[in-house]
Amino acid sequence: MKVVVVDDNAEMKELIVHAISDFNCEVVTFDNGRDALNYVENDPNVSIVITDLIMPIMDGLELTKSIRALERETYLHIIMVTGISDRESMVEAIVLGADDYVMKPIYIEEVHAKVAAALRMQDLQKELVDKNLVINKALKSMQEDLESAAKMAESLLPSPCVIENTEFASVFYPCSVLGGDLYGHRELDSNTIAFYQIDVAGHGVPSALLSFTLSYELARTGAGVDLLFNHEGVKGPRSVVDVVSDLNARYMLDSGSLLYFTMVYGVLNLANGRVSFCQAGHPPPIHDSASTGAVSFMGDGGFPVGMFEIADYEEVSFQLAPGDRFFLYSDGITEAMNLGGEQYGESRLAEAIGGSTNVSFKETVNEIHENLIDWTEGNPIDDDVTILAFQWNG
Repeated sequence: MKVVVVDDNAEMKELIVHAISDFNCEVVTFDNGRDALNYVENDPNVSIVITDLIMPIMDGLELTKSIRALERETYLHIIMVTGISDRESMVEAIVLGADDYVMKPIYIEEVHAKVAAALRMQDLQKELVDKNLVINKALKSMQEDLESAAKMAESLLPSPCVIENTEFASVFYPCSVLGGDLYGHRELDSNTIAFYQIDVAGHGVPSALLSFTLSYELARTGAGVDLLFNHEGVKGPRSVVDVVSDLNARYMLDSGSLLYFTMVYGVLNLANGRVSFCQAGHPPPIHDSASTGAVSFMGDGGFPVGMFEIADYEEVSFQLAPGDRFFLYSDGITEAMNLGGEQYGESRLAEAIGGSTNVSFKETVNEIHENLIDWTEGNPIDDDVTILAFQWNG
């Protein structure tokens, strides 16, 4: 640790050096502010500068201002020495960045006490820096763990694929490292595919953990009770209403939890194109007709899962024609805002879907995401953006 003393008066420098001689630090002296500034700029070990206010070449005010303009990793404590008639200049020195001052005629005890106080501040700063290093190391480790968890979560999501006569495509764009959105599809038998999209309330670790659990529940095909199938002697897939109602009973909010989720769960008959789905507080799915070009929002909303103990859910069924497309999406899309604070909205989403009839199905899904990003004009999207869509080809 070094202390720089700056004064053009040799006796004053000697007096200040004597006042701090019992501290365990190296003292370096200069006659003017310019030489002192050059030294401070090139030596990061300087912790304290004691400078006279009035000096040739560069005075104490200019030295203080210049030191504060330097980029230093550690804070440098500045003590200004001034005559009793220089109070206005002293105020200016404090404004420019001086931390303390000593009035002339100086007293050894006062200089000693103020340097001791400055050294205590330096010790506290070092302690704070050391603690910050520990915290930053822990944060880095947590960030790495979160990134690993995010990669694992993304690996659970299905890739674009073709199952029999049906093509699946998707978009996954989380707003934070760990998101709470989930989607997927699963073959229940040779003619039936289940599909789903879930949006867990909130973000971060709690939402992601619930999302992981739901992914396991919906994809479980091994030992134990399969949520998507009837049991106790009844064969075949369960109704979409029974699946959602069962999830609501399992994940009903308790007194210590604030998590719930919205979802759409449905099944597609590959042979005849019949679709049945249940909507639970999730944005309404979109049916894009290949023959008419009509884009229709479907479903009446329903209650989020895990919010109300008694919640009645409804089944919606309709018929697909060859080439028809069906879109599930999160509210991160419709609620995304541009720089003017205007939401993307359902109408723009419908236009993006309806206006893409001349491109492939996979390109359509990608263009929806690109259109959203262009429309937001770089404004951050503060919710997960997910799309799961399929095209039935008959």
